[in-house]
Amino acid sequence: MTAKEYTSTIDGLNCQTLPGNGSGEYPVIFQRKDATLEQIEGVHWDKPTLGGKFNTLPKGYGFTLKNIEYTSCDSSFHVTVQAQEQYWGDVTALTKEVEAKEKTIQEQAGEIEKAGQALEEKTAELREATDLIQGIVDAEVEDIMAEMGGDE
Repeated sequence: MTAKEYTSTIDGLNCQTLPGNGSGEYPVIFQRKDATLEQIEGVHWDKPTLGGKFNTLPKGYGFTLKNIEYTSCDSSFHVTVQAQEQYWGDVTALTKEVEAKEKTIQEQAGEIEKAGQALEEKTAELREATDLIQGIVDAEVEDIMAEMGGDE
């Protein structure tokens, strides 16, 4: 892939973001033709607006600007940023979705409880019917046994 294919934006500035090193540091390269030192320093690193198909910076995080080096051989600024805490922004829609799901869960829990009660009632009715049938069978068996014993 060419550098053009890695184009990302940070607060509207074109750049190339690279994968982090595992400790929360991320390299970012700004071409001199796309950004000035003042513009790079002026990025809202605490809550940057990230864009681009290949932006490797984690979304929803703020950053601390650790280092800026200018490389004259390719006329670019090599920037190192450190990921800080994650920020959530406006979570109103998410909060409403969670509340709706919690309400659904409570409704379903109520339905499950009612179904459990209905099951207990049916189980009790079944026990009564079973006891009644067993009583009838026992009486029939006694009658048959008595008849058999009476024929002898």
